[in-house]
Amino acid sequence: MERVRADGEREHAAGLERRAIEDLFGSKLARAALLARLDDYAGAREELDATVGYDAKVPQIRRQARNLLAGYVDMRGDVPESTYRAPLGTRIWSIALSPDERSIAAGTHDGRAFLIDRENGKVRRTLVLPPQRDKKGNDVWQTVMRLLGDPQDRWLLRAVDGSQRIFKWSAPTREVLDGF
Repeated sequence: MERVRADGEREHAAGLERRAIEDLFGSKLARAALLARLDDYAGAREELDATVGYDAKVPQIRRQARNLLAGYVDMRGDVPESTYRAPLGTRIWSIALSPDERSIAAGTHDGRAFLIDRENGKVRRTLVLPPQRDKKGNDVWQTVMRLLGDPQDRWLLRAVDGSQRIFKWSAPTREVLDGF
């Protein structure tokens, strides 16, 4: 009789421990999700890392939820290699990476495209779309909506402006090759 009672107490204690671990795992997972929602990805990563020791005692579905959140945190919380700050008042609408991955092109709201050195963040060249004329004959700058580098020529850019015209730029000469 004593043995049966001791076995029952051990089973009960193991169940309590399992529930406590599952509750702790769940609270760390919820805290990590809240931190990620507040863009505190380092804090979220710390909370998620603290749950790995419980893997053997937590149901697989809970581990999968943690792993999905960890993937999101890793993706969103990645630290950029470098940051480019556009000139004051300039809004960047589009970006493209050169085929050799050494330059970034950034298209702006005022018809310019900057070719930026990825390594040091300095502007190598500035290309300018020709403005359109409005009904009164005034120049109207066009937003560079999309940029695309040409894989055959590392310095050829195509841009689509706000009126859906397509331009080809030659970066070495800074001239518009054609527009249609």
